[in-house]
Amino acid sequence: MGGLSSPLTGMATSVLGGFTGGTLSNGLAIAGQIIDNKAKRQELRAQQNIVLQQLEQKQGQELSEAQSEEALDRENIQLQAAQDETERQAALKRAVARQRAASGASGVGSAGGSGEAILLGLFEESEDEKNERERLDELRLRAIDQDIENIQSQNLLETSQLRQRQKLERSLFG
Repeated sequence: MGGLSSPLTGMATSVLGGFTGGTLSNGLAIAGQIIDNKAKRQELRAQQNIVLQQLEQKQGQELSEAQSEEALDRENIQLQAAQDETERQAALKRAVARQRAASGASGVGSAGGSGEAILLGLFEESEDEKNERERLDELRLRAIDQDIENIQSQNLLETSQLRQRQKLERSLFG
């Protein structure tokens, strides 16, 4: 290697003029460091891209799983609401039948004003229960939506933080 370096050094010295051998060696060392630093920067950027891709894949998978769970939860809420409505209507029919039987047994009858008022009260009470259940179902559905939005916000925050950290690393190390 010594044989190559002296003709190279001699040629470089003649091309570069009055630079001394030490100056030329320093220049070559600096050039080597620049090339090495460029390779390290490229390697750092490649590693950062891989980390970012892995984070985005993980987040995408987690979001997909959360959305699947959300769809299942929505379906369960709807099924439960339908079942509750069926039970409410059946209970209302039983209550109306009991009230009519009680009114008939006491001789009041359900066709009169007080019988109608009692039945109307049963219907209103049943309707209030239905409205309350629907309001609670709506709250559950909004909570599900909020969970998905929170996951998306968290993903955005994590990705932004990673990008900022990578940008800082690149500015510090290359």
